[in-house]
Amino acid sequence: MRKIAFFFFLLVIGGAMSSCSRDTTSIKYNKSGLPILNDCHLVAYVAAREEVGEALLSSFCKPRGCTYEFIRLSTEELLRRVEEEAGNPKADIIIGGTVDAHQMMKQKNLSIPVTSQHANRISKTVKDKDGYWYGYEVEKLAIAINKERWNEELAPLGLPYPSRWQDLLNPVYKGKIVMPDPNVSGTAYTFFQSLIDTVGEEEAKEYVKNFAGQVGEATVNGYMPVELVASGEYMIGINFMGDQRMLQKQGFPVVSIVPEQTGLSVNAISKLKRAPNGIIADLFIDYCLSEEAGHILEKVSFGVPTMFAKNEKEIEGQPVRRTNQHISNSGIIEIWNRQRLSQK
Repeated sequence: MRKIAFFFFLLVIGGAMSSCSRDTTSIKYNKSGLPILNDCHLVAYVAAREEVGEALLSSFCKPRGCTYEFIRLSTEELLRRVEEEAGNPKADIIIGGTVDAHQMMKQKNLSIPVTSQHANRISKTVKDKDGYWYGYEVEKLAIAINKERWNEELAPLGLPYPSRWQDLLNPVYKGKIVMPDPNVSGTAYTFFQSLIDTVGEEEAKEYVKNFAGQVGEATVNGYMPVELVASGEYMIGINFMGDQRMLQKQGFPVVSIVPEQTGLSVNAISKLKRAPNGIIADLFIDYCLSEEAGHILEKVSFGVPTMFAKNEKEIEGQPVRRTNQHISNSGIIEIWNRQRLSQK
């Protein structure tokens, strides 16, 4: 029955036609129900960690016979590139990045909707109602702490671990904190939005004004902070919980604290308008929402895959952090930039 449903899905999305490199040739499939995509190619821009993009692309392409390539970019770099290439896109798919980036692509007519047979498994909280983007996993921002450095330097002072974003303003942490640069990182953008949502715009601006001087380094992507905390170069970092879990699993002395009212951040996937390999992109998105892809994500990403019923409670009813005009119009990033410049 499941094979019949899959074959019908192929018929619906492709009319049994493929557009490998813009040719039109019939899609054939093997006895296991997998489409045979020999001589097809898929190109992705990846805002997720490199190993996540590699795992999803390779697990889809290799069994089906197609080739693939991808470029790892920060969220802001990715958006700039997609906009520059709008008339003649070089990529088919965007993997990862916060919902805001995918919503912006929808609003600027840079992406197109995709139909997925797995769409009903995904909570409406974490997918676009028109099918322009789907969240394949959710995460929470967290404070990462190097336990060894903490025990050596701050535990003797009797300090508890920071449990709120406001706690990071304590002068004792000055120069010991690493976070992504909000000028290029969707992770930092999400952090600023979390502040606005939690304390309001004016208090958030005041917080950033004071917090910028606490930060020893601002990284070019959202993953680096926990790497620098794990290595002991910094004591405290800010990024997503999934990245921290991965290094904890590898044995690094990283403790994670999720501040109150942090909410969920959604990692999403979209298909670009005029994608050179359109039908292959459709099939790939459908695969990324399957349970097979979910099991792979559990191994390489350590976020919470959205396609599993067991994760429903963790997703439903939680506020989803979605940046809005408050970030652009508030001047909060300009405040950050001025304060950082004054520290040099």
